[in-house]
Amino acid sequence: KNKKNIQFIKGHSFDYSNSLLENKKKIKKKYIIYLDTSVPYFPGDAPSENREIVKVDNDSYYKDLNLYFDELEKIFKTKIIIIPHSKYKMTALKRRNLNPYYKNRISDNSYNAAAKLIPSCLFIISHGSTALSYAIINYKPVVLLHTKKYKIYKRNEQKDVFFQAKTINGKLTDFASYKKNELIKLPKVSKKKYDLYKFNYLTHKSSKHPKPIYKIIENIMEKIATV
Repeated sequence: KNKKNIQFIKGHSFDYSNSLLENKKKIKKKYIIYLDTSVPYFPGDAPSENREIVKVDNDSYYKDLNLYFDELEKIFKTKIIIIPHSKYKMTALKRRNLNPYYKNRISDNSYNAAAKLIPSCLFIISHGSTALSYAIINYKPVVLLHTKKYKIYKRNEQKDVFFQAKTINGKLTDFASYKKNELIKLPKVSKKKYDLYKFNYLTHKSSKHPKPIYKIIENIMEKIATV
């Protein structure tokens, strides 16, 4: 109501701010990034939201997912690096994963794994995540997973995945039912769509070099201190 005492400060999303802190070194060896979800092995948000926990045959689900990963690694002659969901990420595990179904696959449990690894990856695989921000920032192709075989998402979560795919021109893939010759076809990155996503959801347009959130707050505090 008292608009005279309100000032709006332009900033960024958490992920965009984090990306500004990374020293983006060029790495010659490419790899594929999989942004892991919590379900079905972990309960995800179901307990805190007082809803039914997803129940599927984990043996069958992760067998299909690992077979899909195997095919991709053969086609692109590289490895998939798993970035665990933030709720189940433990820095002490380093290259191992809390989820035993991933067996010997490489994981990166470092707190800044997405910001650090995504700039040098070939493409990203996800079930739909806000961490796709890093793909948008670095103009990386995105493959979004879904499946008719396993009911692991609520209807609105499934709609979100399809919405993200449409918004950024991502590729939708049913990891439990696909044609091998289709896997090599990566979605073409649309700079126009990526920039639209970036400036709608991640940050604002500015002629100046963007500062991370902590710097923006620091500048505000310095101004207040001099008043």
